[in-house]
Amino acid sequence: MSDSVQQTVKYLLTEYYNPSSLYQQSKDLSTVMYTARSYLATIFGTDTNKIFYTSGGTESNNWAIRSLAKKASKEGKTHVISTAIEHPSILLPLCELEASGFKVSLILPDENGLISPDKIESEITEDTAFVSVMYANNEIGTLQPIKEIGKICHDRNVLLHTDAVQAVGHIPIDITKQNIDLLSFSSHKFGGMKGCGGLVCGKDITIEPMILGGGQEFGMRAGTENAIGILSTTQALKDAYTNLYSNAANDYIVQRKIVSFLETIPDTKINADLHLEKLSNNISVSFKGISGQSLALMMAGDGILVSTMSACSVGSGKHSHVLKAIGVPDDYIDGTIRITFGHNLSQNDIQRICNSIKNNVEKLRSVKC
Repeated sequence: MSDSVQQTVKYLLTEYYNPSSLYQQSKDLSTVMYTARSYLATIFGTDTNKIFYTSGGTESNNWAIRSLAKKASKEGKTHVISTAIEHPSILLPLCELEASGFKVSLILPDENGLISPDKIESEITEDTAFVSVMYANNEIGTLQPIKEIGKICHDRNVLLHTDAVQAVGHIPIDITKQNIDLLSFSSHKFGGMKGCGGLVCGKDITIEPMILGGGQEFGMRAGTENAIGILSTTQALKDAYTNLYSNAANDYIVQRKIVSFLETIPDTKINADLHLEKLSNNISVSFKGISGQSLALMMAGDGILVSTMSACSVGSGKHSHVLKAIGVPDDYIDGTIRITFGHNLSQNDIQRICNSIKNNVEKLRSVKC
């Protein structure tokens, strides 16, 4: 067990005090947690009291959307701009806003999932309250030009929120330099514990409280703090940023090798051009005429775990709204899998992945219905 893991686990097993209590052990833990929060503030380019821990990306997104909407209502603004490829934890709160009288404009991406800043600008009116654009798409990995979108928003006195769940820990993000007002993240996406995340706000941004009660999270989210989750978040983020650029460079090599192999399989479509800016550990690929779910299950039998769409959408019985938005043909959408990988894949691992995909695609295509 590494020193960093041991350091975090001790707060679960031996130093498990309530950080809000008055005795010295609790005060010591509270100090450690404040130091952790300060690290995140430095990483994100904001003040320590603008880091709010949550249960994860879904809560952070809901908090951001509802808080911004409440502020907008007070100002008499009822227009919101987002995109057609957002996570359900953005799209469903936006549906809720529409039902309450807001107008929501959803920008369509191009065939690579890229959102044009010009399209955002063309939709902004005097009634626009805020814009919410996902930083990195959770299905196809496309990175959006957030800095440019943010500048457009700020030039028009409009706030920008970004769902950066897939991006944090994989690319450097400074919300001040990148014109971001609110940012959502989830710890498990960069090696932290599941069930912890956060909402990061700019230095001049005020939001409505999420949960009322005690004074935790500067009075913005009441309830006993998830100390172990918060500390694991900080340690995981430190680990992620220690080798950020070398990890990304290695991941791009792996990504290119796998994609080059996949392109040799007939009737295969790689979703999102790898020459554009995208996550280095993400591959979305569609195979014509097969079931992606069947392929994923067969690959699991080979010891290789892949997804078919967003984990939050599995079981919905619906096609991926992201793939539909970028124009993937219907006879390919059903045969889509998403491959994400860590930083320690060997050449043998890469070959196993490629062989499993090729062999199982051929088996599925050989089945006569």
